[in-house]
Amino acid sequence: MEQQVVKMVRDGAIAAGLSFLLLKMPTTATVFTIPLLFAAPRLRMPKFALLPVLAVLLLIIGDNLIFSRDLFNEPVLRGVMILGLYIPVSLLAGAAIWIGLTEHRMLIRFLAGLIFATICGFALVLWFRGGSETAVAAGEYIRSTYVEVLAVVLGSAFPAGIDGNVLFDVVVIIVESAFLPLFMVQYGVSVLASELLIHRKSVDYQHRMCHWRLPSNAVWVFLGSWTLVLVTLFIKVPVLATVAWNSALAISLLYLVQGISIAAFFVRKRNVNASAFRIFILLGLMVLVPGVNMVPMIVLPLLGVSETWIRFRVNE
Repeated sequence: MEQQVVKMVRDGAIAAGLSFLLLKMPTTATVFTIPLLFAAPRLRMPKFALLPVLAVLLLIIGDNLIFSRDLFNEPVLRGVMILGLYIPVSLLAGAAIWIGLTEHRMLIRFLAGLIFATICGFALVLWFRGGSETAVAAGEYIRSTYVEVLAVVLGSAFPAGIDGNVLFDVVVIIVESAFLPLFMVQYGVSVLASELLIHRKSVDYQHRMCHWRLPSNAVWVFLGSWTLVLVTLFIKVPVLATVAWNSALAISLLYLVQGISIAAFFVRKRNVNASAFRIFILLGLMVLVPGVNMVPMIVLPLLGVSETWIRFRVNE
């Protein structure tokens, strides 16, 4: 028993250390929770598996207190720092919820893992739109930094009539309208990667991947959110538009995953030796490739939605 506890402590410490290391590397910062999610089943009890998550959170807080302590004297820089902590803290919260709800269905665990990011994301949008002196100053600080970085990177390569300020405004619009689906992609990649590693030898898990689907009632969320998007094109209420676009894109992303699941089902129906893992990875990469991604980003969500009325996977 003591040897088992020592092994769990060791695995938890390794997971926490590797996770924090990935966070500090720019290229892997968005997938730093994979070691925590992968190690969780090895730690037996969900409560014990949450300790590495807490350890990483404490490391992040300690790192900011030590290396960014001068920022606490400036309200503007405090706001910038809080914005910078949104993604890593939200990913940690999502990982903790995913681990804590081990006995529940994957969809429930995933949606529950989005709650913290959703609440904090809308709170940040409202704060920046509130027009307080600190929020305005923080926004201007981020804008000036962004413009300076673009000037160094692009130099004189800006298209005619476009400068760093215009590009920054475009980025702000995209982030406000799609911060939730953007977070879902980062969170979903980490969850899926850890699940593929955990179940890499499981044939049953591949079978389940080919039968992932949303509840039939989810189609009303899809139709309602996109209807709300159309309404906001005529009724200009910025906060309502933020809610509408984030909701519509988020549910569309879930239906996109269902579309990939349907495609994997058909491929494996023709070739039982085909790997559902590889199909998901291939189609996922196609969605991320600019230019190529337009077709799967439209076809796959519509394929998922259409299963509400057309039963594609009949041999279940």
